[in-house]
Amino acid sequence: MTGSLALDTNAAIAYAARISAVRGIVDVAATLVLPVPVLGELLYGARTSGRAAENERGVWSMAERCEVAPADGAVAARYAAVRAELKARGRPVPENDLWIAAICLERGVPLLTSDCHFLWVPDLDVRGW
Repeated sequence: MTGSLALDTNAAIAYAARISAVRGIVDVAATLVLPVPVLGELLYGARTSGRAAENERGVWSMAERCEVAPADGAVAARYAAVRAELKARGRPVPENDLWIAAICLERGVPLLTSDCHFLWVPDLDVRGW
């Protein structure tokens, strides 16, 4: 794989845990995208862990290697459209994951994740390991 690749929280954690299947995918991406909700989830996990300072440094170290993708007006509009469509189809997705999907859709970047509910999001390029 070349080009851009967005990391979901579980992919970032698997990468940090040195899971070889994830490292093989991530290490060949030209650009890593870290959606801001993923950064928030990672920082929350670090802050509530038994080694908060060490884990938070690790999160920031990973973030430095990535393009942190914010949510702007275009992402908010995409979020609203995706959420409405999934609600109409009876396919709810966790709130943060809707924002992650909207960021990826707006940027046209595939998402590396192990969460299969992302497959319900129309037009989202979901990659697994």
